[in-house]
Amino acid sequence: MDSEIRINFLDYITTKKALFTILSLVLLLVFWDLAWDKFDEVFVEPTFSKVKPHWILDWLHILIVYFTIILTIYAYIKDKRVSIEIFSLSTLTLLIYSYWRFISDKYNFVSLTFIPYHKHGDLILLFYTCISILSIKGWFNKLEEPKDFKDPFLVDKPIAEIVRDELGRRKFAEKIAYKIQSKPKLDDSGALAIGINGIWGSGKTSFSNLIKCYIDPHNRIIIDFNPWSSTSPTKIIEDFFEQLIDAMAKYDPRLSKSISDYAKSLTSIDENSITKGLNSISDFLFNGNSKSYEEINESIGRLKKQIIIIIDDLDRLDKYEIVEVLRIVRNTASFNNVIYVVSYDRNYIEEAIKLFNPYNYKSFLEKIFQFEFTLPKYDNSIYREMLITAIKENIDAKYISLVDSAVEARTNTGRSFTNEIVRTKRDVIRLANSIIFEFSLTEEEVHFEDFYLLQLLKIKHQRVYEQLYQYKDIFFITETSNNDKYLRLRKESEKSLDDNFSDVFRLLNTDGTYGNSKKEVKSDDETEIFRSFLDNRIADEFEKDFVYSIVVELLREKNYSEAASNKEKYKSFRYPGNLYKYFSFQRLTSDIPTREFEELRRGNYEVYKQQIFDWINDGKLSELLDRLEKINDFTTYTEYENHLNVSLDIGKYRYSNGQYYGLNYWQIIKTLRYPSDKLETTEIFNSRDEYEDFVRQFFLSAPPPYTFESNIVVTAMSDANDFILKNNELTSINLDYFNKYREANKAVTVEFRELYRNCVKLDPSASSKYTIVPEATKQFKRHFKIYLKTCELSGFIMHSTPQTDSFHIHGDWIKEIFNTIQTFEIYLNSASNLDREDMCFKEFVTFYEKSKVVPDRFISVEFNFQHLNPDRYK
Repeated sequence: MDSEIRINFLDYITTKKALFTILSLVLLLVFWDLAWDKFDEVFVEPTFSKVKPHWILDWLHILIVYFTIILTIYAYIKDKRVSIEIFSLSTLTLLIYSYWRFISDKYNFVSLTFIPYHKHGDLILLFYTCISILSIKGWFNKLEEPKDFKDPFLVDKPIAEIVRDELGRRKFAEKIAYKIQSKPKLDDSGALAIGINGIWGSGKTSFSNLIKCYIDPHNRIIIDFNPWSSTSPTKIIEDFFEQLIDAMAKYDPRLSKSISDYAKSLTSIDENSITKGLNSISDFLFNGNSKSYEEINESIGRLKKQIIIIIDDLDRLDKYEIVEVLRIVRNTASFNNVIYVVSYDRNYIEEAIKLFNPYNYKSFLEKIFQFEFTLPKYDNSIYREMLITAIKENIDAKYISLVDSAVEARTNTGRSFTNEIVRTKRDVIRLANSIIFEFSLTEEEVHFEDFYLLQLLKIKHQRVYEQLYQYKDIFFITETSNNDKYLRLRKESEKSLDDNFSDVFRLLNTDGTYGNSKKEVKSDDETEIFRSFLDNRIADEFEKDFVYSIVVELLREKNYSEAASNKEKYKSFRYPGNLYKYFSFQRLTSDIPTREFEELRRGNYEVYKQQIFDWINDGKLSELLDRLEKINDFTTYTEYENHLNVSLDIGKYRYSNGQYYGLNYWQIIKTLRYPSDKLETTEIFNSRDEYEDFVRQFFLSAPPPYTFESNIVVTAMSDANDFILKNNELTSINLDYFNKYREANKAVTVEFRELYRNCVKLDPSASSKYTIVPEATKQFKRHFKIYLKTCELSGFIMHSTPQTDSFHIHGDWIKEIFNTIQTFEIYLNSASNLDREDMCFKEFVTFYEKSKVVPDRFISVEFNFQHLNPDRYK
């Protein structure tokens, strides 16, 4: 600590300000008499000696005292601090004044008329007292750090250490540093200029810092010059040479004048000549004072030191400032032992040069930089991984599983949404900050994957993002399927001419008159209005398709593979009641009365259920699911049982209507598990045995076809450590479901297959590995072979590619049931339950033979099925 204080003190007293103060004090003491004689001659005799006592001076004195005290109180309250320089100067002034006031009789100070012993000069005592009070307060009141929270924004800070190199560029930086530190073969080879080329945000500053890390500073002068800190283009040269003088003067003080003279020769050109235009940038770069130039070069040679000058982010400057920096590099090109490392975006720099030299601007940099290193472009997966990590580390844990699928989302042509926006580490930081901040305010209302896509749109096309909501009634239309309402893009044929669509004409036409626009929009009745809007707003076809793909993806019913994503699906953008949530941090008033909902869920279940399904039929399913998910505590048995039953009934309703995505089995498991830790604090169950019997009866009393409950059982198995029923019993329950259904249904149905798939037990050696119990496999194969109907052969056919007629034989499924392809073919020719004259059978055989190329291998083929109905991608 003491050494640190000593170092800080030494650093302070060697500053220009401190040295000037010390030198002034020394000179004052040495030339004391001469200084005061001069003071008398300039100030005392012509001015102060003429002052006489007067009442006006007295009132002026009182006013000064009054305002000084007021200002001091204000500064004290506001915790204003006094610098050490001001305190030191005031102390020196007080000492000098005290000497002349109380010890020496050289001066006779003027008194106040009504207080003879009080002098006007005594105001110095007051000033010093006030300054001392503020200084002492500052000394005792140490600066405190502000209260910090634990949720900061991510900062795009260039790396300064090798260990923080996330992009693996250190090997390039090390090699460049090695070359820089290698002595040229010629003693008079002149300066070397190295260009570091990269787009904005690609890490040029970080790369320059890495190069510095690998440079041995011994016997080298390293200068970081920041031209963007200069106040004007012409100040850049002056600031540069000032910094050069500061760095070199301690080795050769004689250099200061030579460098200063040379700098003046470069800045002697009229500042207005830049704006008046130059015939050629070359003329602008070649100026100088030959004598000063040679003196500097010789002095640098005598120093025996390498001078490395790092100029960062040239592309932050305007075009005039860029020319000034290039002029510096060019006019010092013959200085020996000087290395320039300049970072820039070549395209931006060339545009600046083009302003002055429109003919050879593309090759002009080659005259200045002997070597240019373009930062390598890394695979976009690196930046996606950085984005995934940044988001995961800063959002609620329950949404972490959704991040990967959101960032890795692609269009139906395989084009990555993220790659179009995130191309540098700076892009990663900007996008991550936006997502983390806004999602934290809306996480309970929106689905992360849809929210992420809209953030991509917002960061690249802010205006389109805003208009997407502003004209939502124009762009979107609500459609109903299986009692489920969702949004789709409105077609031209579906727009009406009422007041609600008055803005559509302005949207689709540049002059505000539909049909007479300067830019004719080609459309037909099947063209979507949003597509026409993009045609008129975005010129680049690539960008246009990108924006359109985002909106299409938002409206598509996705196959959420993650349990957490399924749990969140009801928040999807495609549901009409959710659209506004993605564009506002405040929710609109709910359509479901809170008071009525709360009373119903605690009352008679049949009344509650009836109202729930009335709301569902009114298109309020998403809001209901949102409400139910947020219920986490129960105080009575009725409240608990009603919540469990309504969750079950809604799930089975959606399941029966083909709404498999978004079924929240985990929500039901969560509800079933709730009493486990609450037996002592709630009145739901009197004992653990009573609770266990309740859960057991919940499963055993399930009505046919048992499939929904069977899926809940499988979900419970992965939660076996916390679930009231053990895995062996859960496996027995699902096996019982399968056997009861098999005995009651002499057919191979979807339910039969799903119940079989759920007859699993958890592998004790792997917490997430399930295996089907052998007894179920034996019964399944037997039942399948006996009761398979001819047209159900379509179950062995798989859809190969979405939105095509390409299909293939599911060979693995055949082998799972029949063990070999040959056994299956024998079955086809001999099974009594198959009608070989049926058109389904003949069509299957035709397709089978067409797709089979070798005995155990099948390929995808185009086939138009007329009788079979294989499942297709939705």
